[in-house]
Amino acid sequence: MSVYVAFSDESAIADTGGEFLVAGYVASEENWEWITRAWQERVLDGPPRLPYLHMTDIRSSAWRAENSISFNDAENRVSEAVRILYGSGGLTAMASVIKRKDITEIIHSLYPTKKKIPLGLDEPDYACYMAYLGIMLIRVRAVSPAATLVNFVCSSKNKKITKGLNAIMDVTRAYLMDNRPERAPLLGNLIPASPQLQLPLQSADVLCWHLQRYYSGTFDRTEESRMWYLLKERDGAIHNWEREDLEVFVKALREKGKV
Repeated sequence: MSVYVAFSDESAIADTGGEFLVAGYVASEENWEWITRAWQERVLDGPPRLPYLHMTDIRSSAWRAENSISFNDAENRVSEAVRILYGSGGLTAMASVIKRKDITEIIHSLYPTKKKIPLGLDEPDYACYMAYLGIMLIRVRAVSPAATLVNFVCSSKNKKITKGLNAIMDVTRAYLMDNRPERAPLLGNLIPASPQLQLPLQSADVLCWHLQRYYSGTFDRTEESRMWYLLKERDGAIHNWEREDLEVFVKALREKGKV
């Protein structure tokens, strides 16, 4: 059995009509073992030793003072994380991006009465995660025809999000059975985990943070350079939901009774 694991995170820019994104990395279980060891030794162990790498925290002067790490050393840790991810063979970056304004307008045109909107459908998570799951399966099948399963690991910090993702997994599985039955068996389980215990979740946070900065237009040259390395452009992919495609997708779900 050849099992792949995708570690995923989500982010959004401050503009309520702007981009929401889901992103992460996928690799075989064996490759993740090597990446995890390298992350521990080269990013966290130091000195000083860090409890975890989280982009918002490591850019906080208060957090750096609490963990006795200088600004320059913190930047070096992030750079080392980028080098590990970029240089890891068999590791693929994937992202799905949606404009929140588009999904809001489409849903409210289909469901004029707010009370009739299926739970969560007017949030960007639904379509964004479904596209993300789909492109991950396509990628794994392309690089490893012998792969039998792709499990998805997400942060367990927000139980409300975890519950919503379970529902999205169920809808995605049903959608695949109806439209891409050959891919359906590849969709594995959703596994909530702590970013401090499952270090690859920290890699998804690093990717999401840089993408969020890119879409919000607040990145500097160093951050932009890191983003392209993190995306592993030679073998990664970003799925940007075009409004027309999103409308067709939502209508198809509705007609098939999935939502």
